[in-house]
Amino acid sequence: MRLIDTAKKDHECKYESRWNKYFDWREKVNDFISTKTTTNGHLELEDKKLEKRLSSIENRLWWIIGILITFMFSIIVYTIFK
Repeated sequence: MRLIDTAKKDHECKYESRWNKYFDWREKVNDFISTKTTTNGHLELEDKKLEKRLSSIENRLWWIIGILITFMFSIIVYTIFK
């Protein structure tokens, strides 16, 4: 795929190979995305694993926040009724 057709045949653009690589990569990404939406084999399994990991991280964060709030509340109560 030629990005720029120049009038001079002896001139080569030094960035042409970079653009060709970029467009090849872009086509591969588009092909992968289209296959991901059409096939649900291992990709769906990976999405489920990712969802489990994210939910476990979220649960851990909620536990940490709850423990911190309880600890701060107990310090406040202890200092008031000391």
